[in-house]
Amino acid sequence: MKKIIVTGGPSSGKTTLINNLDAKGYCCHHEISRAIISKHNITSARKDFDFEQEVFNLRLKQFLSSSEKLQFFDRSIIDGLAYMNVNHVKIPEYFIKQITNNRYHCDVFFTPFWEAIYTRDDQRLESMEKAQKISNAIKNIYDSFNYNIIELPKVSVDDRTDFILSKI
Repeated sequence: MKKIIVTGGPSSGKTTLINNLDAKGYCCHHEISRAIISKHNITSARKDFDFEQEVFNLRLKQFLSSSEKLQFFDRSIIDGLAYMNVNHVKIPEYFIKQITNNRYHCDVFFTPFWEAIYTRDDQRLESMEKAQKISNAIKNIYDSFNYNIIELPKVSVDDRTDFILSKI
């Protein structure tokens, strides 16, 4: 079973890519934090521990409930740690234990910060500067858990999709 992560900073094309894979018939697990931001009417780019814990628990549930042979995840349980580091929120040992015990496929597809496609909206609240900082933190956190980071080229969504499919 291959549980493949597509990750990167805010507004780097992850969700568009996951939606394209989904449209092609692949099993995809969609980003959940935007729904939580809307549900709780969060208006700040800085998220607290309660938010990160809710996201972590729902992403862990996605991971544990998945059973398809090949599946793609729009972020993973690991991403929240990068946000917590950037926001100076203490990471509980429980998170580390779950990440260590629940491994995704070793290759992680990383969408680098891309100024040309960066936008803000009601759920994507980070400034461009903070989005770049989060992007770097995400790359670092995956590296710290010994994942192989494959940076996606800044090309069309179809070309990015083809690039991923050629690597798996």
